[in-house]
Amino acid sequence: MADNGSLKPTLSGERLKLLLIIRVILKEIQLQGRRFPWKRPGSCPGCQGRRLWGHGFVLRYFHGYAKGLWMRRWRCPDCNAVHTVRPHEYPAGSAYPATTHFESLRRKLTGESFLPSVSRQAQQYWKNAFDFQRHKLENWKTPLVFFRESIINGRKPVSFSLKQRVIPSGLDPPYLNFAVTATG
Repeated sequence: MADNGSLKPTLSGERLKLLLIIRVILKEIQLQGRRFPWKRPGSCPGCQGRRLWGHGFVLRYFHGYAKGLWMRRWRCPDCNAVHTVRPHEYPAGSAYPATTHFESLRRKLTGESFLPSVSRQAQQYWKNAFDFQRHKLENWKTPLVFFRESIINGRKPVSFSLKQRVIPSGLDPPYLNFAVTATG
């Protein structure tokens, strides 16, 4: 459910929680922690406001890392949005990289067993959520094509959430597109 429209501030004064997807080396973040030199966006990806300021850090957990990693956040006072950085290879809401999701689904869809390195329950959840997404979006392309297109379009193909929208950021690299999950 891609939405290329502009982001509107909420009337109730709620803050929108936005994920700013970037290319970053997690090992560097692990080593440097909060001292990692995050590049601040030049403007708010939602409303293009210029008054973006630091809004602290949030702990996020990723597969292969024993401790949580500090991800940077920025706040825009113009649209009241909070932007949280997320590594590009990890889909929103997942501790596993998209390549692990893809390989797990590929194996199951071709009649093989699930990956031995990931819990069966997690992989069953991914498969059921993937089937749910395909059914709700009435997408009858081949499953692996649908998975790739979902990742490219910023959707979470292994989640039961349909609230995520993609808003083009228009920022220069290393910033890619970012995902929006509206609360309320």
